[in-house]
Amino acid sequence: MEEQHRIVQHLSVSRMKIRAGRDVSFAIEGEVLPGRRHGKQMLHDHAHYELVFVEDGELIQHLETGHFHYHKGDACFLNRNTRHLEGFESDCDLVFVNLPPEFLHALLDMQDLSLRKPQYRERILAEFIRDNEHAGGAEYIDFAATMQDGDRACWMISQILHRIMEELAAARVGYGYRAMALLLELFSVLEDPEYYHAARIRLDSDPEEFVYLRVRRYLEERHGRFSREELARVMHYSPDHLNLIVKRHSGLTLTGLGQSITMEEARQLMLRTDMSISQIMQQLNYTNRSHFYQLFEKETGMKPGAWRQAQQHKEVKSC
Repeated sequence: MEEQHRIVQHLSVSRMKIRAGRDVSFAIEGEVLPGRRHGKQMLHDHAHYELVFVEDGELIQHLETGHFHYHKGDACFLNRNTRHLEGFESDCDLVFVNLPPEFLHALLDMQDLSLRKPQYRERILAEFIRDNEHAGGAEYIDFAATMQDGDRACWMISQILHRIMEELAAARVGYGYRAMALLLELFSVLEDPEYYHAARIRLDSDPEEFVYLRVRRYLEERHGRFSREELARVMHYSPDHLNLIVKRHSGLTLTGLGQSITMEEARQLMLRTDMSISQIMQQLNYTNRSHFYQLFEKETGMKPGAWRQAQQHKEVKSC
């Protein structure tokens, strides 16, 4: 029991509800504390890593270079050098997970069992933690819930966090190891591309670049095929404002960027698979053959079949 307590003694999970400029409810590991009105606060950092998860509503996260909007199901993973401040400008329900470096290293090292199968397949989080083991860079990880399974992702993360809080509050025999197992499960959901778009963001990135990167990830999820209204709903910006940001960062309109992503995916499918042009069109959600051919020829100067043959000829010649 003493060893379990030592492992998780600095791990904490807390919930906060923000309404009308104050946290009306704050609970840490099941213990409810009185809320307080938001006063003037400064950007701060921690000696630990912090995962901030938006369970409902909208969080305006203040970082060194500006403020960034997070919505239900989104999360960010802050390193120890990330100066930040959770905004009280909008209503939201938040969950914070404070993770000391020594705890995370112990968590990532607990991988080998007799079955010789990994308990957790390391991806962006493990790489980020190891890269920030000593000095730590000025960056964080942005987790944006996918369009397709964002609601399910939010539910899954909420359930895992609730179970971790229960384990820490009850402190029954074995609670430390169960909490660690649940955290590995949490990491796996956050790193699953079916549920989240994950990206390392440098603190010198401005808010517009943050928005542009998210737009691009959503477009890639949908093979570049989208409606402006759907994208605006997910991003919580007007279509015209998103179009302006995309044009500043890519030189393309929203429609142009979507078409560019679609045509790039089409080229990759032609190079790497034996799929027919009709099958590729179906995968990319194109029903109008002439429109697809017109766009492809505009991008490459050739019709799809001719382009594929030319690429195959290049490969044969290079061999």
